[in-house]
Amino acid sequence: MSRPATTRPLRASSASWTSRRSVSGSAICQHDLVPHGWRYTAATQLADAGVDMRDIQAVTGHKTLLMVQKYTAQANQKAASRRAQTAREQSRNETGKR
Repeated sequence: MSRPATTRPLRASSASWTSRRSVSGSAICQHDLVPHGWRYTAATQLADAGVDMRDIQAVTGHKTLLMVQKYTAQANQKAASRRAQTAREQSRNETGKR
């Protein structure tokens, strides 16, 4: 009988070894791959997709919601910017029709 899969935060030591092994012979410099960058990218993309803060925390391994809040704040700002741009374009289109 197999053990159920468990999820654990990725450790920098194992991530570094894995990334070095996977990029050997590629054009990517080994020092360009940083585990924090992966975490940042994942958190940002999840927040942009509207994923709940607690789910982002579970995926990224952040200890507090305060740390996750910066990603959701950025996502909220992006969404507000998109809404403002859409409203501006609609206003221009309506004004141009008259």
